[in-house]
Amino acid sequence: MDEVKILNILGNELLVGIAFVTVDGKINFANQLFCEIANNHDLIGMDFSVLDFTRVKELFYTGKNQISRVATINGERYLIHEKIVKDDQNMKGAIILLIPIESEIIKRICQQYSAIKKLDKSEKNQKSISKYTIKDLKGKSCFIQNLREQIYKVSQFDSSILITGESGTGKELVAHAIHSLSKRRNGPFIIVNCGALPEQIAEAELFGYEEGSFTGAKKGGRIGKFEAADGGTIFLDEIGDLPKSIQVKILRVLQEREIQRVGSHLVKKVDIRIIAATNRNLEEMIQSGDLREDLFYRLNVIRLHLVPLRERREDIPELTYFFLDKLNKKYLMNKKITEAAVEYLQKQRWPGNIRQLHNMIEHAFVISGNIIDIDDFIILENENNNYNLNANIEDDLNSQLEKLEKSLIIKALEKANWNKTQAADLLGIHRTSLYQKLEKYGLKKNESKNIMVSFYLIDVEIEMNRKIFYSKKVKSFSLSNISK
Repeated sequence: MDEVKILNILGNELLVGIAFVTVDGKINFANQLFCEIANNHDLIGMDFSVLDFTRVKELFYTGKNQISRVATINGERYLIHEKIVKDDQNMKGAIILLIPIESEIIKRICQQYSAIKKLDKSEKNQKSISKYTIKDLKGKSCFIQNLREQIYKVSQFDSSILITGESGTGKELVAHAIHSLSKRRNGPFIIVNCGALPEQIAEAELFGYEEGSFTGAKKGGRIGKFEAADGGTIFLDEIGDLPKSIQVKILRVLQEREIQRVGSHLVKKVDIRIIAATNRNLEEMIQSGDLREDLFYRLNVIRLHLVPLRERREDIPELTYFFLDKLNKKYLMNKKITEAAVEYLQKQRWPGNIRQLHNMIEHAFVISGNIIDIDDFIILENENNNYNLNANIEDDLNSQLEKLEKSLIIKALEKANWNKTQAADLLGIHRTSLYQKLEKYGLKKNESKNIMVSFYLIDVEIEMNRKIFYSKKVKSFSLSNISK
């Protein structure tokens, strides 16, 4: 059997259209599928110009090695891949591949490409040098000076660290700084938001899983966060929100530095440093049974407590100028802030801490002229104002969020006629989470109407206060701009 016959037999077995064009532009081979796609069974010996979808000419005359693209041929979409063929550096022609987009080959290629891109992105995000260093810890207060010293000390060891403090005090920044000073600085820094981990997939996310270990498991399995952090640091943010069912498994990692993927019998050693953070009172959670006491003691080897911004007001000027400088560089501007405005910022309570200060400065930066002054900040000082943004915001915010969540749950239940599965779908949460929230708020069907009336009245009151506040602010803003 000659080579041409062998080539034709092999070519016709492929689920891909394939053709070869010689350097003089003649088609000297095309398998059956290629001819069917091109709707021409007499291609052999013809000039390649009869193929209106090819870009072989571009390959021949530009020096390009290959061209790939997706195009429509006779109403169907194909991946067209054209590549120069050489023999001892001499160009012999070009090969043309036509691959149906819906083919299993393309599906596999797309899946592999997507997985590789996701892995590359993950590795770039997670294995990069820390986003923050100790230089980003701004301030001259005694607290900040002591904190810097503590960070330098603890970064030299692998002991577990627990960072506590209110929201917005910079817990993640401190974790980054510790990692950047440690011997693990060139290893991965993996961040896990425990509060965002659904209990149903928490174990798979943290420990990984093997192929076929559960419905929906990806082919080839997947590594978990602990395994991804091997050789580096894992930062467990909002550790107080960790599902109870996972706590004992994390305890094993802390004790043995070992992990076991879901669906696997193999135990793997991991070389990691664990830093955890929370804004909750973990001691109270132990008493209520929401946190394992042995897990707490394993995490609490080294404890760093970050004080709220209101307890280190002397750091506010440096933080203010730092944030303003970053914004000026970002937008290529040169805005200034008055001393009066800085003094004004120092007098505020800052319940949202550094995060709130940053947001307020950015807001003022956007709405101000070249000079940022007191009038550019939307902070209300009146403690009696029903829409006060400052007074006891920690308690008020949590309370209002709970009221809002409760209201949304009831609305979803009413819309679903109290079908809990449908209500969970409407809310975008798992049914188990919905049951937990129903128990948390003590919601029952016969109580919903009275509760909804209460929420309606609250919504009306908030909306009235919001309109009054913004009408005053817009008027003040307009007058100040006219005067300028």
